[in-house]
Amino acid sequence: MEHYQQLIKVFPNQALHTPFDITISDLSAVFYCTDRNTKHILAKLQEKGWVRWRAGRGRGNYSQMTLLKELDDAIIQEVKLKVEHDSIEEAISFLQRYQTNQNVHQQFINWLFTAYQDNRETKDQLRFPSYRPVPILDPLFVNRRTENHMMYHVYSRLVYYDRVNQMYRGDVAHTWEVNHSSTEWIFYLRKGIIFHNGKEMTVGDVVYSLSRHGKTTSPYHWMTNFIHNVQVINTRTIKVVCNHSVPFLLQILSTLGASIVPSTISLNPRLPIGTGPFQITENTNDKLSLQAYTAYFDKRPFLDKVTVYFFSTLYDNRSSDAIKDQTQLNFFAYPYVKKDEAHYHQKTKIDEGSKLLTFNRKKGPLATDDLLRKAIVTALDQEKMIQELGGNRFVPGSRLIRNLEQKRLSHNLEAAKKLVLESNYAGEVLSLIGYTGAGNELDGTWIQERLHEIGVNVKTTFFPYQNLYDQLLESTDLLLGEQLAAEDELLTYLQAFLGNHSFMQLHLSIKDKHDIKKAIEKATSISILLDFLQTKEEYLCRENNHVHLYRLKQFSIYPPYAENVSMNALGWLDFSEIWYKN
Repeated sequence: MEHYQQLIKVFPNQALHTPFDITISDLSAVFYCTDRNTKHILAKLQEKGWVRWRAGRGRGNYSQMTLLKELDDAIIQEVKLKVEHDSIEEAISFLQRYQTNQNVHQQFINWLFTAYQDNRETKDQLRFPSYRPVPILDPLFVNRRTENHMMYHVYSRLVYYDRVNQMYRGDVAHTWEVNHSSTEWIFYLRKGIIFHNGKEMTVGDVVYSLSRHGKTTSPYHWMTNFIHNVQVINTRTIKVVCNHSVPFLLQILSTLGASIVPSTISLNPRLPIGTGPFQITENTNDKLSLQAYTAYFDKRPFLDKVTVYFFSTLYDNRSSDAIKDQTQLNFFAYPYVKKDEAHYHQKTKIDEGSKLLTFNRKKGPLATDDLLRKAIVTALDQEKMIQELGGNRFVPGSRLIRNLEQKRLSHNLEAAKKLVLESNYAGEVLSLIGYTGAGNELDGTWIQERLHEIGVNVKTTFFPYQNLYDQLLESTDLLLGEQLAAEDELLTYLQAFLGNHSFMQLHLSIKDKHDIKKAIEKATSISILLDFLQTKEEYLCRENNHVHLYRLKQFSIYPPYAENVSMNALGWLDFSEIWYKN
């Protein structure tokens, strides 16, 4: 392959299937080897069907060579052979050694996940492509859509939210009780729960897990505001003592922040250990493998294995129509290519979360300038943004909860320009920070250009997610990223207003934070608290505290033999429920 690549590089304008004159000595110079080795290389290239060679008669006479394959086609040919004779991992490693365009990666991915069938395979596997690795799978460090979905399959918690019946059920705890003031909760733990490393879970592991987010850098540090301490009553019982009445403690304990981890070893964020239905067996920059955990204490998954292959060229929120009319499919979470509808099933849903742009209400030009914030919101025509950027950007957003959506201000550049002139804006450069991926760079550039049209200057900077929270985000004028939703409506509000990695929380004014804190402390019921938070959010929308830009269209594309396919609030397929008829 390297020799053929060198030929294409030296003769870039040489048409395929057109002979040209060349000598063995000339080729030896191209390949940087002896004439003898050159003849061996030629034999291999002919065997592959990449070149045709007609030797010249006599020493020094010209021979004729014909190039028969585009380089990309030769690479695809080789990578398919590696899948069939070696492994998918070897094939991916081979592919990534060569500088190929995005179409080559997409051809390979589409073949791998739609046309390739491994007859040696006896297990029920789910295999699909994604655009970025997930090197951190510990909720102590990360709160992001894909990571969260994977972690929900790896870890168990005391309780979980049953989204079908809309109620909380026992997970590690089989039952619980609470006093009349909701200040003391007692949880009774199941017996015989085994971690993925083979060690039995103890009451000490539960206590440790509920107290490990004391670091302010944790996305779930906010939980510590409610839990005073966790007491051991006996080997199967714990008591959670709250700082005040917390009728919503089940919501808190169902989050990834309450994931049960072993207390006796240091957790590897790339290869975490939990007690969930799947365990991570491999996690590299190329591949993530989840294996069904046979010692899982609850219902074993029907799938035996889930494998995600990472291709960085795939995703910028735009689909590609390069490959069509495929006939088989394993799973796609995003329509990278069009497919014949007769051979696959597709479910779609509107994302429960949204792309969010927050305004700094603590300091800077946006803190007190109502007209400037209104001007920005008036300028950001969400319908136009969706139309121009495309991809799976689908509908405008306006509220945290989708069923509370309301019509926002009309969008008009001339009206926005007038508001800027009436405001106190004096040409300052507003800083906009976000994280790389998830279409944020495209969104940021669009926002920057749109605001430039009304005379507002914006500088955009995007950091890798793992470095994002090292920045001074609370001093940034604008923050751009995803606002995730939870299955439970109240939990969606709590994480948005309190979450330590929540952009909305980072930019709330001191007064708004104080009002929310007091309301939560005084809440005597979930319904009263939910009513307050909904009203508070409606007020913040009117004040142009932030703007929900759009909601994505989520996809689940799967073969007809896949059953029980459902999508959660994160827009992902529940790996634990899917099963194959064949």
